[in-house]
Amino acid sequence: MADRTAKQEAKLDYMAFAVAGVAGGHGVMEYMKAANIASLGIGLGFGSLIALSGYRTTYNKDDAALGLVSSGLLAALRGKQFYDTQKTPYGVVAGAALLLAVRSGGYYLGFLKK
Repeated sequence: MADRTAKQEAKLDYMAFAVAGVAGGHGVMEYMKAANIASLGIGLGFGSLIALSGYRTTYNKDDAALGLVSSGLLAALRGKQFYDTQKTPYGVVAGAALLLAVRSGGYYLGFLKK
C-alpha cells in the first residue's frame, strides 16, 4: 500500500463549510427578496472567510483563529439583526455561526482534541 500524506488523511471541516453555505445563502436570499446589497455583502464576505477557515482547519486544527473571529463577528451581526427584527433566518445564521465560534475557540485555546 502506498504511503498517505497528511492532506490525504485529513477530514474536511464540514461544520465550517455548512455555516459558510448558510451565511452565503442567506445573503443571496436577502438580496433576491429585498435588494439588500449590504446583506449580500455580509453573507458572501463572511461565508467566504468561514469557508477559507474551514479549509485551513482541515489540515491544522491549531489554525482556528480566522474561524473564531469571522464566525464570532457574523454571530454578533446577525444576532443583533435577529434581536431587532425577530426574523427567524437571522436567528438561524446567528446560531450556526455561534456554534462554529465556540468550536473554533475550543480548538484555538486547546480544549478540543486535534
